[in-house]
Amino acid sequence: MSTTKILALATLAVLSACVTDDTDGAVVPELGAGKADAADHVVDRGVLSLDTPSNGEFVEDLQFDGYRLAVRDGARVRVELTRAGTAAKLDSTLFVYGPCVDGMCGTEAIAFDDDSGWSRQSKITGLELDGGEYLVVVGTHDARRRGRYRLSASCESGECAPLAPEPAACAFGQVFRDLANSSSIATTRRRVLTSPAGLTPLEIQQVMAAARSSAADDVETIEQAFEVADQGEYNQLELWDRTSNRAYVVYEFGAGDTSVGAYFVYGTTERVAVIGDGDLQECSAPGGLSGNDCSSDDDCSVGTCVGTSPASGLGRCTDLTAYSDERDACSATQPCDLAQGLACSGLSRGDEGLCEAAWMRGNFGELESGTPVPDGDPEGGVRTVDVHGLATVDTDVELRLWVSHDQPSQLVATLTNPAGTEVVVFDGPTDGAVELSIDGPIQGFSGDESINGTWTLRVVDSVAGSTGTIERWTLRLGSRFD
Repeated sequence: MSTTKILALATLAVLSACVTDDTDGAVVPELGAGKADAADHVVDRGVLSLDTPSNGEFVEDLQFDGYRLAVRDGARVRVELTRAGTAAKLDSTLFVYGPCVDGMCGTEAIAFDDDSGWSRQSKITGLELDGGEYLVVVGTHDARRRGRYRLSASCESGECAPLAPEPAACAFGQVFRDLANSSSIATTRRRVLTSPAGLTPLEIQQVMAAARSSAADDVETIEQAFEVADQGEYNQLELWDRTSNRAYVVYEFGAGDTSVGAYFVYGTTERVAVIGDGDLQECSAPGGLSGNDCSSDDDCSVGTCVGTSPASGLGRCTDLTAYSDERDACSATQPCDLAQGLACSGLSRGDEGLCEAAWMRGNFGELESGTPVPDGDPEGGVRTVDVHGLATVDTDVELRLWVSHDQPSQLVATLTNPAGTEVVVFDGPTDGAVELSIDGPIQGFSGDESINGTWTLRVVDSVAGSTGTIERWTLRLGSRFD
């Protein structure tokens, strides 16, 4: 036979119904490793579609042809060699294996027939199947016959065709603000754009495309694009997806007090998602196979397990080969090459930093906490988060925190890293505010202590009389290997 793909089938649990050991002396393909050479004669002839026959021909001894049939759960199907298109003297056999998992469909047929069809042709009816893919194998009684055949599969009742696959989850989440708490999407650079001045030609095209995508489809100039944005401002965030090793950029802006904008593949005008009223729409950027939680390398289909937290025992699968080892100097005006998976680390502690792998950044926390801050209680309101999947020590620690309280001057907030170092992040300024709001870098951590593990936020109301609530909090962390 010509260049066709050989099917290798491994033992799987099979359906209990329709199994038969009575093959009436017919030659059976011996499937699987260590079996007879019949396995070498099961060739992949492609897809068998419902109600669309497939044609084949037996041209050599020990020939078994395999066809892949996909059905939905509860399908009741009929599979047969039809009179039309099948040689009159052909004595066929028919086997069904499955359901298939990862290309393996079992070593025992869940259904078999020799002569139930027209003349000496094969026919299997009333075959009830679970949802999935099955292997239909066509042979001849003595595995030595020659002739053409036509194989048909049809639905006997209900709906049999497989359901359309669910769309892959969007890498960026479901709403724009999911970025603030994503440990898979690293925000490597943030800018607020207030005018076209200083924008590159590519950025001008991206801003205009973001405006046309979500707020005003009649925008023709960059000046018009800024006019449609509330306060004439665009938030530009450069992103790295550690699950797929891809870079993106998003432009988000207000338009009539609603959040709108668009995501693009980094360095291009290829739009991959639209922001509409804060929700993500038309997303064509699915998450990849890396970046999942792991306890060992065995849990990783891509990459290795790095950044294990001693608290949870979890790390994250990371394809280390996808990143450059460059450690060039960088700054706010001289960024790293995000297209190579690099981000500038250390800018929260100085004017210059070093280019590190972008996967070494991550967000951790809660977009909605609702944790009470008890009145006059030294224990305070406490929240913890397990940080894992980063390098070994911190380069940047930034906190975004919102606590509602009638008297924020009564509050003291601290942040403690996995090594036990506690830093005061808020200690009672007044100014008549009715909330505690922080969004920026936290100074006081050494940069030489473990970053993976339990981080603890504590907010204490030191004076009796008012209570408060930790509404939300997020850590934005950068790391490096020590």
